[in-house]
Amino acid sequence: MLDYLSIHAQKAYREIINITEHPDLLFSNDPALLASEYAYNSTYLFGFNRLIRKNRLTTPILAASLNGLMDGIESYLRRYYTAKAFVITVSADPLVPAFKLSVVSYYEERHQLDGLVSLEEVVEWYRANACWDGIKIVSEEKPINGIFCEDTEEAKTEIIYPRHCRVL
Repeated sequence: MLDYLSIHAQKAYREIINITEHPDLLFSNDPALLASEYAYNSTYLFGFNRLIRKNRLTTPILAASLNGLMDGIESYLRRYYTAKAFVITVSADPLVPAFKLSVVSYYEERHQLDGLVSLEEVVEWYRANACWDGIKIVSEEKPINGIFCEDTEEAKTEIIYPRHCRVL
């Protein structure tokens, strides 16, 4: 998979190589510091965007690339942190737009692993919902179809992005 990326997606290839060969991860043994771990050990992957937007990268290739990235991080963690459990999460953030990769310590009582989807589903959802042309900002003074933005049901609902997790 890396051979394909090195030829067709150099930016994504460099991002993956940088993360797998020189990971910058920091972990704690305190479950109360899980939010800090998440903030420090999260990174955005922008390298696939141009290829996804122009339909030059298929879903299986992209999912295999993300899976290879997770495999590289897993081998690093198993080599240096033998007695610790981790969760690797890949999610799609359409507002950035980018894939978000995070690695945190796994505490069974603190993690909710329900509502997870496959990497292919994350990629398909991202492909369909990414804001490639930016976010349209609606002014409060100008109603849309006679309705102010705060009055719409869409403005009040919480959007939860699909995510794929791997517990090590």
